[in-house]
Amino acid sequence: MDKGRAFDNIFIETVWRSVNYENVYIDDRGNMPRCVNGLSDYFRLYNDREPHQVLAYRMPREVYFG
Repeated sequence: MDKGRAFDNIFIETVWRSVNYENVYIDDRGNMPRCVNGLSDYFRLYNDREPHQVLAYRMPREVYFG
């Protein structure tokens, strides 16, 4: 088993919990194309428009790409 994998899982689980509670559960889209578009919009917001407290109030894209 690779080292650090548990920490990767914590991050992924946190992101998907946010996706579910902030996007999927509150907006019943009814079909796959609408779901894909909704998730694309959400991740655009998540990565580019909302600063995150854990990242010292920076955007994930800013932290990842420098």
